[in-house]
Amino acid sequence: VERRASTSREAKLEYLKRKRLQRMKSEKSNNSSFLNYTLSGSGGDNTFLRASAPCGVRLYNYPLLNPEVGSCSNDKDAFSKHKVAKFETLDFEWTNKIPECPIYSPTMEEFQEPLVYLEKIAPEASRYGICKIISPLVASVPAGVVLMKEKAGFKFTTRVQPLRLAEWGSDDKVTFFMSGRNYTFRDFEKMANKIFAHRYNSAGCLPATFIEKEFWHEIASGKTESVEYACDVDGSAFSSSPSDPLGKSRWNLKKLSRLPKSILRLLETSIPGVTEPMLYIGMLFSMFAWHVEDHYLY
Repeated sequence: VERRASTSREAKLEYLKRKRLQRMKSEKSNNSSFLNYTLSGSGGDNTFLRASAPCGVRLYNYPLLNPEVGSCSNDKDAFSKHKVAKFETLDFEWTNKIPECPIYSPTMEEFQEPLVYLEKIAPEASRYGICKIISPLVASVPAGVVLMKEKAGFKFTTRVQPLRLAEWGSDDKVTFFMSGRNYTFRDFEKMANKIFAHRYNSAGCLPATFIEKEFWHEIASGKTESVEYACDVDGSAFSSSPSDPLGKSRWNLKKLSRLPKSILRLLETSIPGVTEPMLYIGMLFSMFAWHVEDHYLY
């Protein structure tokens, strides 16, 4: 059974790769153009939510809202299209050569004191600017369930994030600030998974290496003009259930800033994104750049 499943998966991946190459060649021959727009993040760390089907997707071509007048804009000048030599390539194999960031797997004992552990790994991790820490504890209440059931009435507003970027600044920065729509977490999940399934004929996740190449193809010359992304949403996806081991731990971001070794405990005022966690809820191809945190905090 495992061999048949593996063979079927490999055949499907091979089919998707051929389909992508055919699409890329077709678009190149049609002299496809790129979207001119810019995008900048607003600070804060990504929080990745795991729900029942964790793969999101590109959007249908919803009309974009003009934030200045609050109505739909058909002004195509805002999205003038140009070629960009930087991305004129069919070869995305360079993505396979990007080194992984340091990955740490603390023991249960090391996991007891977050700030002590962070101080321990800082000499190495700080040389990279980013690292991944794998918790030895597993949340008994998934983040998606927290946002759908524990947080009654939880809703958020997305931003429309342009994807086909044609003109980049000298520092490779881009901006997005157009309002999207208001969602419950369940509605956003259903929308994202539906369109993901439509695009890839699959309800499950595909390998990250394949999706990464798909992302850079969309940036360069794809058909997806925009995706939706929720950033700077007040709240936390850590469970408040007394039976949830991760929620009870000191790594719960609602508790971290108030730990005895945290200098942030001295702040008398609550500051979203500094003393209190924020949520970032994305879908396939939404992006948030690796960046220096506010006040150089972790």
